Parts: sequence; structure tokens; C-alpha cells
Amino acid sequence: MKKFIIGIFSTTMLIAAATSCKKEEQTPREAGSATVKGMVRVNSDVTNDTLSDGSPDLKWENAPSGTKLTFIINGYDLDPNPDPTYNYKNEIYSASVGGDGSYSVSLPAYETPITASVQFDDFETDFVDYSNDPADTTANGNPAPVGERTVFSRADATVTIYDGAVVIEDYQY
Repeated sequence: MKKFIIGIFSTTMLIAAATSCKKEEQTPREAGSATVKGMVRVNSDVTNDTLSDGSPDLKWENAPSGTKLTFIINGYDLDPNPDPTYNYKNEIYSASVGGDGSYSVSLPAYETPITASVQFDDFETDFVDYSNDPADTTANGNPAPVGERTVFSRADATVTIYDGAVVIEDYQY
């Protein structure tokens, strides 16, 4: 009987030890990065969009220096083991347009592609067009160019990124 009780006790202890093992926690993998860069343009001067023979030739001007692009990534996409019950915050990154119309931003990314939303600041600049007033003409009788302060806006966009990517996205207002 003593051997029977010791046998049951030993078996119970083995079962308890086997079921109470703690799962080893894994170290979360580190995010890599992706670079998104490009040019931001606006057609703010229609007087230069025509060749001397009258044929169209659309020329884009650079967006003003300092115009901000905001990149938003859902925190869920950056969690290697996302919890569907957790309310993740958005991760926000920004880039400013330089004097040459270019921008560049480094974003966190993994091997699996994720999507970032891109939001664009509005900006004001002169919109140059030909005057419709017959009194506004140049010396040769052509309509004179006139500038009018205009606000330029652009709809949001998306960009897909992954670790190591260099994504070139040009945007136009």
C-alpha cells in the first residue's frame, strides 16, 4: 500500500511539474527601417505651360520649402505579436519639403509589408495665370500674367513599406 501511495504521489508530482512549466518568453524582434522619399510639386504657374508654338507643355513647380508630409502607421502593424483586444496608438512621423522640392523620411518596418497613410499640409502661394481683363495686356497685346494668392490642398495617400525598402513617391497638389 505504501508503494501504491508513493507511486500515485510521484505520478501526481510529475503531471503537476509537466503542466506548470512556464512558457519561455521570446524577445520581440527589432524593427528595421524603410525610406520613403520623392518630390512634391504643384502647378502654380500656368503661364509657363505652353511652348512658343502654342502646344501644351505642363511644367510643375516645387511645393514651398517647409511644407509638411505626415506619415501615420497603425501601432498594430508594428507589433510582432499583435493583440486584437489591445487599442494600439498610431505612430506618427513627418518630413518637410526642402527648397528643391524633395522630402525624405525613415519609417520603422519589418519584412512583412505594411501600409502607412500620408497626409499633406495645405499651403498658400501665388497662382499665376493670364488675366481675363482686356485692359491687362503686355506690350505685344497678349494677356498679362497675374498672380492671385491661392490655398493648395491634396487628398491623403498611402504608401507600402517593408524593411530595407527605398520607396520613391512623388506627390502633386
